[in-house]
Amino acid sequence: MSKIASFYDAQSLSCSLFDDLFLFFKGAEDRSYAVFEKYLDLISPKMIIMLDSRLRNESLSSVELKKYNRIDGMIAEKESITVKTFSIENTNVGKALSSFRLTCDTSIAADISSMNFWEICDLLFFLIKIVCVKRIDLFYTEPDFYHYENNNISLYDHIRPNVSVNYINSYYSTNTTDKEVLVSMIGFQKDVNKLLKDIIEVPQYYSINGFPSFYPKAKDISQANNWDYLAEIEPANRFSAEANNPFVTFNTLVDIRKASKGAFMNICPLCSKPMVIGACLYALRFPDTTRLVYPYEEAVDTKADGIGHTYCYRIMGNLD
Repeated sequence: MSKIASFYDAQSLSCSLFDDLFLFFKGAEDRSYAVFEKYLDLISPKMIIMLDSRLRNESLSSVELKKYNRIDGMIAEKESITVKTFSIENTNVGKALSSFRLTCDTSIAADISSMNFWEICDLLFFLIKIVCVKRIDLFYTEPDFYHYENNNISLYDHIRPNVSVNYINSYYSTNTTDKEVLVSMIGFQKDVNKLLKDIIEVPQYYSINGFPSFYPKAKDISQANNWDYLAEIEPANRFSAEANNPFVTFNTLVDIRKASKGAFMNICPLCSKPMVIGACLYALRFPDTTRLVYPYEEAVDTKADGIGHTYCYRIMGNLD
């Protein structure tokens, strides 16, 4: 993986990346436009594409809605750059981008800070497998802190009544092997991995915890909220990977592949967004023996405030 990817602290980047296209989503968090404000000159795009999902702002407070629409004024100041806004109400990221006639030589930068799990997966599949781009620069800005219910970490993102298991079609192999395993990349969601384990009955289970995490308390939250699940997994099957490094996640999944002797892997990335990138890259590298599965909770509302560190992940399109 080290031959096809690079990991940068965005604050250490000193020369322009010269990407043809910069892609980002409108968001309502403080970090949503940190890359746009701090690194757009470094990215030096010829075009900016902003994806807008109005479904996201239906339940926003007046303060959050102001943050969501703040980008409109910022874009108006970029007179020298072509800016196109695309609504994705009834379509996915790949379908939205298909109208721009991207080629394998198009260099693309994307800010995933406001993207959800599905959007990140769809973006990478479209760019790597459909367009076959040679280079992607993914930016990610951490929040400064997350909200906890009544300051009780055990109540963070507690399981809601309506939970269903979903598979992403682009990452769903119909092949099977003699042995099938579940790899849960645990996050803050309380009880969800235990529920998933009960739904997906396989002979063996593995876990990956995001450690080191972007701040120490995050590791404690994920451990506390998943203790019942972790207690049922053999210690040798518990792995960790740096929460801010997708390429370590990729390599950790390769280690699990070896430990399970090439078993078919159901991977559930309830984890940090950089780790989701690693899971996608693994699934794209080993498509015949991988499925990405995600327990969808209709009522979960994760909120974060402040602006933390920004990272840049360069991915070269050839995953072979």
